[in-house]
Amino acid sequence: MLLFRGQKFLAIPEAAERIGVTRLTVYRWLRGMRRAPKGMDLADAIRDTRTGQVYLPEALVRDLRQAVRGARPRARHRRR
Repeated sequence: MLLFRGQKFLAIPEAAERIGVTRLTVYRWLRGMRRAPKGMDLADAIRDTRTGQVYLPEALVRDLRQAVRGARPRARHRRR
């Protein structure tokens, strides 16, 4: 995890683990080889110039996770 200007960023492997997809899928989303869920824009990703590692904002990772997993079904209330 990286903290930059008060915002948390996650490295690709950590982000992929949290989203629940493979690292390759995340790299494809970044490169535009595969469309991100719901057409999300991944332009907020930053790159460490020293190591070349790409980092995604934590808020974007959270949104991607929700998009991939879909809305959680709510418990139905049974009438008695």
